[in-house]
Amino acid sequence: MNDIRLTWLGHSCFQIDAAGITVLIDPFITGNSAATVQPEDLEPDIIAVTHGHGDHLGDTVSIAKRTDCTVVCIHELSQYLKSKGILTEGMNIGGSIELEG
Repeated sequence: MNDIRLTWLGHSCFQIDAAGITVLIDPFITGNSAATVQPEDLEPDIIAVTHGHGDHLGDTVSIAKRTDCTVVCIHELSQYLKSKGILTEGMNIGGSIELEG
């Protein structure tokens, strides 16, 4: 995998593009003065959320609903997101998961 692109989108938000998959990490865009994009500009295959603080969870719900992508996060946060109609994969600290290859 020689073609990996890591892009900082502001504050805690990063986008990783590799092997035709886009992973968005901590999509705090709305209300983030450092954000370089708008939430509607993003088309992730997977969103990874490190924890539930607002400056990390950010626009996860709206982006995940619009794109129908999977959100990977800590188990308790995955339960909250499921209650919002989001497809999630919950895991525990130190765990691992394989999605989209």
